[in-house]
Amino acid sequence: MFAWPLSFLIALRFSCGRRARGGDKTNANAGNPILSLISVISTLGITLGVAVLILGLSAMNGFERELKNRVLAVVPHGKIAFVEQPFNRWPSLLERIEQVPGIIAAAPYIELTGLI
Repeated sequence: MFAWPLSFLIALRFSCGRRARGGDKTNANAGNPILSLISVISTLGITLGVAVLILGLSAMNGFERELKNRVLAVVPHGKIAFVEQPFNRWPSLLERIEQVPGIIAAAPYIELTGLI
């Protein structure tokens, strides 16, 4: 015999309700088809809302992971800053850096601080 989980039994009890027997009016929506319809529609609405939230969060999580992978592919893993400015001997230093084993590429850039 299959035993239903307690959470399922509680959900079934509150969603279906008890049918009124004779003069027993323990359940307000017992035998009222409008209230049963409203209960079914609200349950479907909550189910649909939760499904949309799960799908939306999954899509955003995948987008965030992909964005991090693509941004980290562009961000440099090392940065060399010079004390004396301007540093005019950068072409010879760039050639020496590219000769180091394990260095794939090196490129000069200008870094500025601005306000947009």
